[in-house]
Amino acid sequence: MSITIRRNTGWIGSASLIQIIVNGEKVAGIMENQNLEVELPDDENSLKVMQFGVRSNKIEVRDRDILEIKYKRWHLMLFPLMVTITFIMSVILYLPYKSTILPVHILFLIIIFVTKGFIIKKF
Repeated sequence: MSITIRRNTGWIGSASLIQIIVNGEKVAGIMENQNLEVELPDDENSLKVMQFGVRSNKIEVRDRDILEIKYKRWHLMLFPLMVTITFIMSVILYLPYKSTILPVHILFLIIIFVTKGFIIKKF
């Protein structure tokens, strides 16, 4: 019994593996634009993915399911937004105290790691 997984996450994190977790155990890693066949231990299994602490939804999978991993749109916008805000705070506003940038970065990191950034869809 196996499933097919396709990673289509775009440029963010494309240089590193996304860990495939079946029933709570890491079973494989997948690179950008790669198709991967994963063997399933049981008839009904739960699957999620993770990369650098960024998680996905948990989905129930069965034999011969075809899945796609994508980033959520708003999650893709967080990194460019963080860079833009940093640029505005440090160059345009020229804040005398650059330490105000650190709390903004910490807020973005909390948002990234607390929320689910990936979505897994069945075909």
